[in-house]
Amino acid sequence: MNNIVSKARTRRAREKDRAERQRIRPRSRNVVLFTLIGTALWMTTVVLLLTAQRLPRYVVGSTARNTVICSVPFTTEDAATTRLKRIQAAESVPPVFRLDNSPATAARGALAELLDGAGTNRAEGETLRKLQEQLAAAGVDIPPRRFQQLALSVDRAAFLDAYEAALRRVLSQGIVPAEARESRFHNLAVHDTIILESTSGTVTTKVSRLLVPREAAQEAARRFRALYRTGKFNLKDLTALFRPWSVPNVTYSAGRSQQLRKAAEERVKPVRITVERGAPIVTAGDVITPEIQERLVLHDRLLQQARSTSDRLRSRLGELVVLLLFLIISSGILLVCRPPTFNSLRELAFLATVCALTLLLTAAVLFLLQHFPAIQGVLLAAALPVALASFLVTIFMGGAAALAAGVWTSAAAAMMAGRPFDVFASGLLATVVAATSARGVHRRARLFAVGLWIGAAGAVSATALGLAYCVPVSSVFPSAALALGSGLLTAALVLILIPVFESIFRLTTDIALLELSDLGHPLLKRLAVEAPGTYHHSLMVANLAEAAAHEIGANPLLARVAAYYHDIGKLTKPEFFTENFQMRSNPHDDLAPSMSALVIASHVKEGVSLARRHRLPPIILDAIEQHHGTSMISFFYQRARQQQEQAGAPRHQRPVEEKDYRYPGPLPCSREMAIIALADAVEAASRTLEKPTASRIENLVHEIIQKKLLDGQLDQSQLTLRDLATIRRVFTFTLTNMLHERIQYPEHETERERLAEEPSAGPGQGKGTRTSPGE
Repeated sequence: MNNIVSKARTRRAREKDRAERQRIRPRSRNVVLFTLIGTALWMTTVVLLLTAQRLPRYVVGSTARNTVICSVPFTTEDAATTRLKRIQAAESVPPVFRLDNSPATAARGALAELLDGAGTNRAEGETLRKLQEQLAAAGVDIPPRRFQQLALSVDRAAFLDAYEAALRRVLSQGIVPAEARESRFHNLAVHDTIILESTSGTVTTKVSRLLVPREAAQEAARRFRALYRTGKFNLKDLTALFRPWSVPNVTYSAGRSQQLRKAAEERVKPVRITVERGAPIVTAGDVITPEIQERLVLHDRLLQQARSTSDRLRSRLGELVVLLLFLIISSGILLVCRPPTFNSLRELAFLATVCALTLLLTAAVLFLLQHFPAIQGVLLAAALPVALASFLVTIFMGGAAALAAGVWTSAAAAMMAGRPFDVFASGLLATVVAATSARGVHRRARLFAVGLWIGAAGAVSATALGLAYCVPVSSVFPSAALALGSGLLTAALVLILIPVFESIFRLTTDIALLELSDLGHPLLKRLAVEAPGTYHHSLMVANLAEAAAHEIGANPLLARVAAYYHDIGKLTKPEFFTENFQMRSNPHDDLAPSMSALVIASHVKEGVSLARRHRLPPIILDAIEQHHGTSMISFFYQRARQQQEQAGAPRHQRPVEEKDYRYPGPLPCSREMAIIALADAVEAASRTLEKPTASRIENLVHEIIQKKLLDGQLDQSQLTLRDLATIRRVFTFTLTNMLHERIQYPEHETERERLAEEPSAGPGQGKGTRTSPGE
């Protein structure tokens, strides 16, 4: 006897040691995984920190609070002087005008037609009348008879050549409107000088040498008389002959003028100055200009280079230690506020990926800002996408994890930017806003509303920092507008990344859960047709779980949707579950208790298989696996014990063991999963109440919750005693409303009496017997 007791004790001790090792092993593995992932994130941040472009310590447009004295002499460009010299060089370039000589060719052709018309053999009256019409149409103010005499007295070819040459010479000098020469051209000219460009070349001339149409016609007439000496011509008639084609032919060329001025600016070499040691770079109260900011940045860089190698190494080492401290702080926040994350490799990898992506984008923005130094101060609070991590983490994992991610990314981004207070304060504000406004986002359009909130937070922080640094109001308002735009861009990026992360990490958002809540899902439609009792049971469990989750601050949408699918495994053998008997015989009457227990327990495994085939998210698989935990299938366990006792089993026969009649688990690992487990058991048991009064329902709910608690089914659920009290109250209230009694109508009395006189259904008939609560 002592030997048997000793062996039993030894066996129990071994089983206890084995269970303890199995409990410790996953925890040790999780510690290793967390260490590896945290180290990878830390090293990634270190690389970004060492390579990132830092923002200057002084903001353009702000007022310097202290006087900065040069400690290391350096040579830099005197941008103001260089800019002044280039402006002077550009202003010294005369404006360019285009010269059009085409009127000379057109005038020759028109004059040739007039000469031909004056020399035709027509009657004199008809010729003069026709010639008068031609002269009037051409604008030549000469009597037709005098023009006819002129036409008949000249050598036509030589006359036309001299006419064209004289007109072309005048046109090449430039003709402008009379009123424009005294106003517009003098205003555009540089020292009364302009550049005339034509097909024949480019010349520089004085504005005073430009001709007006009246002067041009007179000058052309004088030049014609000098070129065509045959015959005597009236100067007045010659002037009238040139007047129609002595028109303005000079137009301003803005593009060509700008091109020459730009070339003149580029020929000016930068003016460089040397800032000596002890000279002030900026004086307190001065406004920080881009030139002063550039000198301050250069001075800081030279100071860093002048430091010894050991000093630089100590500085970098201090930054790395600070990064490590913030990583520990973030991990502590996560450990206190959301411990289950450390048991999920997917969630840890997701957190690290999102933080690394946010810091990578921050480094990219810092790099881009180096090419726009004038707007660095304005864009500081708006352009750095620090809120991306907290936004995404809130949607996937909740506000507690988002706070941990936001603290880490804000600290790392602040150190990367070289502006610790500005970026860290702005990042923390954006983190809090994202963690509060992104909770419970069920629709994708709602993401842009969250983006507006984040943008508004960025605008507030940018305005506050602008006021603190005495930045002009003209720069603060653009900063606020850019912050709003940055928030919307962050929301657009989150909208793109959500399906990517859902696919990679198999995590589930409320948006995906809302899509799964559609009762038209193929699995739920099958459940309604093939197992209507289970379908109705799932709906009732969903109502209970949603109400309880809402009251204790859990995720009600997750509780409701997971409850819809928690019993889909019963689709493989629906007839073996009491809610689906439908007046048929009980199939368990023909099975051994152990076989019935196997069939009942198999619906968990079958449900997981069905869920995977339909690509349901892992959180739904957790609900299927955990909604029974490792609870006992008590009905068949008691039946097996009774059968063994009644049969008087011999000593060598293996006794009935509890482990053979327990579900495989695991235990519920979250509040939502524990609520579903309790709702499943309570709803199933409530159907056995003959008279579901409020007191009976309350006692039943209390008994079931107490039983689950004492059985250790809630050990990993994170539910507090206060949560359990709230759940008990909600279950009692909801079930009382669901199972209320109806009044008895008089016309049904006869029917009830007839049914009461009929013999009751025998074993295996009627409603049947439930195997156990929640089975």
